[in-house]
Amino acid sequence: LVACAACTAHQGSITARCAPMRAACLQCIVIALVGARTVLNVRDYGAVGDGVKDDTEAFEQAIAAVGKGKVVSGANAQDEVLVPCCGTNCSYLIRPLNLTSSMELHIASGATLIGAAHVDLWPVILPAPSYGQGRDHPGPRHTSLLHGEHLHNVAIRGDGPASVLDGQGEYWWARKRTHVEKYTRGHLIELMYT
Repeated sequence: LVACAACTAHQGSITARCAPMRAACLQCIVIALVGARTVLNVRDYGAVGDGVKDDTEAFEQAIAAVGKGKVVSGANAQDEVLVPCCGTNCSYLIRPLNLTSSMELHIASGATLIGAAHVDLWPVILPAPSYGQGRDHPGPRHTSLLHGEHLHNVAIRGDGPASVLDGQGEYWWARKRTHVEKYTRGHLIELMYT
């Protein structure tokens, strides 16, 4: 870390000669930060990831464990809830989840979160203040797939385009087109008052 500071101070900017040193310094910083957090793998809580079994309970247990492990200090401390891709088991069927403060939901490369395609599995909540009475219908709405209110220090991270959130939009569009939906559709992600 000292080498990076010295390189920047003496050169005035990062040059090609200093870039490898700077990259190594950033790696050290990342390793130090990641080493201080608890990684909560949803598979350790019973998630299967076959795209058929409802893995919601495993996700809820992992999220509930945030902050219960080793003590992490600092204003930006987060536990990581890891959604891994393990061989062919990379698709996790879930109902809407409530996130919590001081967590990072990390969807690994190749992993997919699939929102359950059944209206009864999506709780109905009060309309969002920003939508007045709702964008599709007056009154209540379905909660979001990933939801949180009054949170601090929360993040959702993927490893590029191979990390997927699939809300099964076609299911919801079909309900809207055929006028069978009674409530406003939920978002994929919604963090309010956060």
